[in-house]
Amino acid sequence: QPRAAPDPLRARCPQRRAKKDCAHQLRTMSCLSAPRDDAAHLVVVGASFAGLQVAKDAAGRLRVTVVDPKDYFEFTPSLHTALGAARDAASLLKPLDGSLVPGARFVRGAAVGADETRVSVRTERGVETVAYDYLVIACGCSYPAPIREAVDAADQTRARRLARIASAEATLGGAGAVLVVGGGAVGVEVAAELATSGPRSVTLATAAPELLPDMPAETRGAARVALRALGVEMLFE
Repeated sequence: QPRAAPDPLRARCPQRRAKKDCAHQLRTMSCLSAPRDDAAHLVVVGASFAGLQVAKDAAGRLRVTVVDPKDYFEFTPSLHTALGAARDAASLLKPLDGSLVPGARFVRGAAVGADETRVSVRTERGVETVAYDYLVIACGCSYPAPIREAVDAADQTRARRLARIASAEATLGGAGAVLVVGGGAVGVEVAAELATSGPRSVTLATAAPELLPDMPAETRGAARVALRALGVEMLFE
């Protein structure tokens, strides 16, 4: 049974899924009006969960510009399901445009500098400056490929990202054995998905003495039991 595609604007932080009020929860605004032409200008650098949340909250009251080198929003917490072929990766990547934050302006480029009044953005046309009244920097983080790799800005298109995910899925699909390094939330989820999705040997190795060291003991124990039931071999320090 195919899994329903997540709503990328109602996301939960993977490390805090047990909490109903996750800091990265993106709320749907009930109504939105256009800001006045003389309204203050907010520039948000970064268009992932935090950046889009700020932009949505401010849209309608401020003029909003969102800067990001990608042309898509990615629901990274569910990427492991695409690597295991349980979900179409295209459902996790939404084009980065006004449908995400109505009324906002999106600039595709990498922020390369800022002073007290302007942000410098490297785009396909060269370095441009964007003046602001308020600046929010929400650049996020990166993981080793293929979860969320750091690549050149020119390569951060939806089509190229989908191609890289498809390549990783094909490689994993043909592997007889997979080693997952890291026993945090991402490693546990990836190991579980790969063990579920195909007849392969999966080993999870971590330098910590237990899985999910930042989570409650009950959660750590449940994760170990679940992975053992799926046949995942676990190696600890």
